[in-house]
Amino acid sequence: MNTTPGSVSQLWTVEGGQHPTSTELAPSFTFSDLGEYVVDLAIEDGSGCTAVASKTVSIVIPTFDMVITNLVLVPAQSGGSNLLLTMANHGNVPVNNLRAVVDVSGEAVLSEGITATIQPNEEYSQILSVGTIHSRAPYLCVELVPEGGLPMGNNKKCISQEAATAVLPPYPNPVADDLSLEWVSSQAGDAEINIFGPAGRKVYAKTFATNIGLTKATIPVALFGPGIYHLLFVTGSTRKSFSFAVQK
Repeated sequence: MNTTPGSVSQLWTVEGGQHPTSTELAPSFTFSDLGEYVVDLAIEDGSGCTAVASKTVSIVIPTFDMVITNLVLVPAQSGGSNLLLTMANHGNVPVNNLRAVVDVSGEAVLSEGITATIQPNEEYSQILSVGTIHSRAPYLCVELVPEGGLPMGNNKKCISQEAATAVLPPYPNPVADDLSLEWVSSQAGDAEINIFGPAGRKVYAKTFATNIGLTKATIPVALFGPGIYHLLFVTGSTRKSFSFAVQK
């Protein structure tokens, strides 16, 4: 849009546009190919003086990829701790209207809006004011949720506040294709996942590398028959079992 004070006319010229020129105040242009294009704006004022400005625009396929790069507890003035969240925009479009959803050890879910518009390749930090986090919470997970449910990348991160590994219930449950299991650990290592079928026979066994913080395993169950299955998770001194249903 031409917002030049005192201008009485304008001529837009766009390299590569389907309709390369326009005299409208706020024109729109259509491009058939991805890439970078130069847009020129020539204006004239009431005295007949002219000026030209140029800008390069990028035509891209929008990619939404917000990554949580760091999550730490910082002391709160009232005691306890607040969460300092750092995120980076690895996509190619600005991102706003995000919400940070905080899972406090499965006992409470808190939510807070991210106040900034984060540009591509920009990093942004915010102290979440969802409430003071008690130091006795075994683990904390934060997930970035975009408005409209747009798909994003590594938008979840967890921290552990105790030596034992915290294992979250598998999902979805019931399941038809892929079962997800997440756990939060304060140290790296290996974890074994075993699944037993309705008749008690082991139908799945695999060892996964455990990260510090959040680890996620995806288990294909599409070839499992319908019924109730039992999952056993083992790492170090932590043993956790869950039941889940396979439905077709």
